[in-house]
Amino acid sequence: MQLSINRRLLAAFAATVIAVLSWWLLTSVETEKGVKRGREQHVRDYYLKNFTLTGMGDNGEADHRLVASYLVHYADDDTAEVTQPYMTVLRPDGMPWEVRAAEGWLSVADQLLLLKGDVRIERRPGPDNSGVEIVTDELKVQLDKEYAETDRPVTIKQQQGVTEAVGMTASLREGRLQLLNQVKGIYVPENQ
Repeated sequence: MQLSINRRLLAAFAATVIAVLSWWLLTSVETEKGVKRGREQHVRDYYLKNFTLTGMGDNGEADHRLVASYLVHYADDDTAEVTQPYMTVLRPDGMPWEVRAAEGWLSVADQLLLLKGDVRIERRPGPDNSGVEIVTDELKVQLDKEYAETDRPVTIKQQQGVTEAVGMTASLREGRLQLLNQVKGIYVPENQ
């Protein structure tokens, strides 16, 4: 009888070990499939090299242009990664704003462009305004509203001097800037 009980215990132990190993193997394979599926879903559906995209206003005229060396679009969330983006915001009553960065991320559905790395916003001098250059390291641009903002440090260079701040909002179409925090500047009077 003792031999029969030991065989039953051994068989039960072996069945338990096989069940635990089967469960572990099944869950590890399913986990790997889940991770692989997640990566496969964010699949590139097209790319562009050295391209120009033009945004049109309600009046049928160009509002802004986006030029970049490379763009990769993802179909699952309608976003794109952009290399060396250069955007021009056209203004009916003044010089255009030129915005450039090292890289960007674009949400096509939201018309949102996030710029990173040596972001520069420039307006060249014109008959009604002086030139200005704004430098920061991150900028969020709402393309359909031609509105930009950052909560990062900003340096503004003009002929009259230099202004530094933390945080900025900008209505690029209207040419209006608002500095948010820690604003300080050095200005040189024009008569000197």
